[in-house]
Amino acid sequence: MKKKWLVAVAAALVGILSAGIGGYHIYQANAAENVNVEVSVAEAIQTYQKEYPDTTITSIDLDKTLGKYSYDIQGVDETTEYEVKVQAVDGTVTKKRTEQLDTDEQNGVAVEEKLNLENLKTMEEISATAEKAVTGGTAVDWELEQELGTTYWTVKVKDGRTTYEVEIDAQSGTVLSMDTDD
Repeated sequence: MKKKWLVAVAAALVGILSAGIGGYHIYQANAAENVNVEVSVAEAIQTYQKEYPDTTITSIDLDKTLGKYSYDIQGVDETTEYEVKVQAVDGTVTKKRTEQLDTDEQNGVAVEEKLNLENLKTMEEISATAEKAVTGGTAVDWELEQELGTTYWTVKVKDGRTTYEVEIDAQSGTVLSMDTDD
């Protein structure tokens, strides 16, 4: 089951973006996996906000589809869910979608689990931490999530034929858990 998570996009995000959490290039411990990411999380969020301003981001995934990495960003307002797919190599928007929220999801339910976007570790730091926890392999998939007040990255790391799922606190960089991906 895919976990959903929330990102509150507010004045704090503007501060974060202007503070320089910008571009990055994913560190690769194992060159067998082609991880080509030139667009930062912050840049992908800005692209989403240009398409759907005044919405709250509820989900960001960075993963490979049809051989290319892209961000899948979802958000909501009081009545509607929004989705934008942003290519990680050049920032091109390849998908936009809107859908009415179910009655039980309307009027602020999605805002209850907003992410803490302050002092986020960089993608390089998160990837290196996940790869070190596995003692090798390559980070290939990232999700930023929030549960019980903790914002964390879930990073999938491939090491040979085994895929690990490493959860890392987004602010401190501490490994919270590690399991093999079923």
